[in-house]
Amino acid sequence: MKKTLRSLVMVCLAVSSFAVAQDDLQGTLNKLAGKAALGYIDPITQGFLTNLNGGLFNKAPQSKIFGIDIEFGAAFMYTPLGDLPKTFDEKGTFRFNKSQADEIALNTINTTGNATLDAELRSSLSEALQSSDFDIRIYGPTVLGEQAIVGDPNSPQVKIDMNGTVNTTYTVPVVNTQRDTSFNVNYALKTGLGGVGSLSGNAGIPFFAPQVTIGTVFGTKFTLRYVPKIPIPDVGDLSWTGFGIQHNLGFWLPIPIVDVAASFYTQNIKIDPIFEMSGTSFGLTASKQLGFAFLNVTPYAGFMLESSSMKVNITPPAADYGPGITPPNISFEVEGKNSSRFVVGLGLRLLILNINADYNIGEYNSMTAGLAIAF
Repeated sequence: MKKTLRSLVMVCLAVSSFAVAQDDLQGTLNKLAGKAALGYIDPITQGFLTNLNGGLFNKAPQSKIFGIDIEFGAAFMYTPLGDLPKTFDEKGTFRFNKSQADEIALNTINTTGNATLDAELRSSLSEALQSSDFDIRIYGPTVLGEQAIVGDPNSPQVKIDMNGTVNTTYTVPVVNTQRDTSFNVNYALKTGLGGVGSLSGNAGIPFFAPQVTIGTVFGTKFTLRYVPKIPIPDVGDLSWTGFGIQHNLGFWLPIPIVDVAASFYTQNIKIDPIFEMSGTSFGLTASKQLGFAFLNVTPYAGFMLESSSMKVNITPPAADYGPGITPPNISFEVEGKNSSRFVVGLGLRLLILNINADYNIGEYNSMTAGLAIAF
């Protein structure tokens, strides 16, 4: 699982051109699994989900029966890190891998005076820990939080608290008979992990989307985001589809001064079969073109209701677990915390270039920009 989660995050970072020191982040994720990794990287996840619904429009369509308004370009989104969580506290089920289970077994079983029996008890407890899900608490700094200080056990770091009873069967040495036993495991696992220092130099999480806008037909124009399937080694096939529509309400009922449109957008990014990110938004947009057809400025604004989510469905590598232990299938879904956004921006038309920038106000604020060849 840790390799898959690492690959998943690094794919997202590559898609967004996120300038991060990869060795630091990969090394950190290698020591986490399951909900620990999910909570730890939650700020990055929320940053991507906030960006997903950004940059979808830069003006309302004109209220014409037919007009040529075509743009080929890209939208660029950016969510500042300052507003994103610095700590997390999760409760849920967790499956320990071999290295984690071995450490718990070593600290749980006191010496019996018989080295062979100690080894057998620890081996059986480790196998039981790897074979069952346990209720745990995972808490501490996120990837954006305070860094752990090497050698200082009291410095901020991600911790995993486990309290429970583990039933297991072990083989008694010499007589070679099996007996059942149970252990009360009360253990706080200090991971030594804090925030990733290399992220502190990044002011925000960028993202981009290839985008085509075509209009106008009966006061309506269409937006398309599309990336064909791209194989990613050891991860899956990346694909991206998105569709949007804006309709000028002034086509039916004249609205003075500005063009006002009802808008709807939906999109889906998938890394088959392990990852899916989707977003939907709808609302009202308004704009006013000032100038000529090929030389103008266009102030615009919008209010959008939105939703977004990220789904992950993965199975950890068998090599992370002991012989005969079936790795757990891990599936979870993260909901974006932005439910609405207010957008205010400005577009600039210079001959065949259309440039725009706007600011998005929501649970997490973000900025977007666009650059397109326009006809």
